[in-house]
Amino acid sequence: MATYIKTLSFSTRGAFKPDKDDPMVNTVLQQLQSQGAKVSEVKVALGESLVVYLITYEAPNPIG
Repeated sequence: MATYIKTLSFSTRGAFKPDKDDPMVNTVLQQLQSQGAKVSEVKVALGESLVVYLITYEAPNPIG
């Protein structure tokens, strides 16, 4: 299987908001896994006005 990445980004006001972001990230993770992907890593970066999630996964083909 090949390794791919999926990025998600959300606007923010300098604060991490897990109650808002977690459900959206979990939905994407669930979609990837339901289509046969093996998620190997999730990284998050917080900037002044942006939160970026980088999801690394293995699959036969890119998903979504």
